[in-house]
Amino acid sequence: MPPIELSAELLTRLFPLDALSDADRAELLKRARLDSIEVGKRLPVRNGERWNNYLIEGSMDLVGQGAVVEHLDPEIDPERVQHPVFADDAADQIEYAVTTAPVQLLSISRQAVQELLKASYDVGEESISDVEGGLLAQLYQAFHNGQMKLPSMPEVAVRVRMLAENPDAGISDIAKIIQTDPSLAARLIQAANSAAYRGSRPVESIRDAVTRLGLKRSSSLAMSIALHGAFKSRSQSISQLMRKSWDLSVEVSALAYVIARHIRHIDPDHALLAGLLHRIGAVPILLHLESLPATEEEIEGALRRFTPMIGGLLLKEWGFDRDFILTAEEAEHWERDNDAQPDLCDVVIAARLYANLRSPEPQPMPEITEVPAFKKLGLGTLESDRTLQVLEDAAEEIASIREFLS
Repeated sequence: MPPIELSAELLTRLFPLDALSDADRAELLKRARLDSIEVGKRLPVRNGERWNNYLIEGSMDLVGQGAVVEHLDPEIDPERVQHPVFADDAADQIEYAVTTAPVQLLSISRQAVQELLKASYDVGEESISDVEGGLLAQLYQAFHNGQMKLPSMPEVAVRVRMLAENPDAGISDIAKIIQTDPSLAARLIQAANSAAYRGSRPVESIRDAVTRLGLKRSSSLAMSIALHGAFKSRSQSISQLMRKSWDLSVEVSALAYVIARHIRHIDPDHALLAGLLHRIGAVPILLHLESLPATEEEIEGALRRFTPMIGGLLLKEWGFDRDFILTAEEAEHWERDNDAQPDLCDVVIAARLYANLRSPEPQPMPEITEVPAFKKLGLGTLESDRTLQVLEDAAEEIASIREFLS
């Protein structure tokens, strides 16, 4: 079997290593090894106490009480082998793994992985309560073990997205899909008639709305509108937090759309969608916390620490492009200054800070004029009443976007 190159890039495909920075993954390589293992060799479950083992190539069976509990093969189930061979609770039902074909097995120090993951949501000198610390520990454990429930993208959004990627698709095709969801259809017509997109006369049908907006924009807006369905919970208290997170995302998306129109190389519709998605990590966190006793303050603390990491993971699972994933992961890194040219994340950072600046209950955040992202965008200066003229000039459009997304 030809050897596979051991590289930091290989680690980007593995859970939870994909949540780490490039520098952290490079550090992990110092405590990793890649072994070639013959057919019929056994790997005891206790190896999982010291190592995170990943099946990179070949196949193996997980055996417990004399029977095969699970078969692992990258060609049959590529998603399963992105997770460690042995879960934390594997010893309850698994005794060992046995190779059924020549195997390339990646082993990485478990302690090193845990240290780097914990550092990725380090709270520095900020004090936390014992209960909040317990919540963080539970969330970390669920994330590390792959037990955190990640919601599926709304079905209509999946269908629209697949259609948008089909070069042979036309306006009638997307209109048919949108018509299957009356609520989505009504909101897309509302969007086409809004101040942000309206023409010389109002449209009354989905076909006319898609014709006005175009296939690409209709797809992006339909996906954006459909995402509202992900922010749902059976718990009244969690529902309120879901609504709060969605309202913030809507405000940021509307501002990001207008800001992106002033940045030559950034698609405003991408900025709108990125604004909606930058808090998507809150959804699985809140769903996980539904049944746990915690105060709103403690849950808010968990959201601050975990939303970026979980958001990046969820968007990877949903198949979004790297710029959307990066925005979810770094939209609250106020000192972020990666490139001379502004990118999608810079737009969302500026929108988030301006939304907070104009909020009736602003959160502690840095001065917007001191943030690298704002400086790179070249949007002008803040007026004495803390307004930004390019956004004030588009107030009607911003209000219309809020309306059809809410």
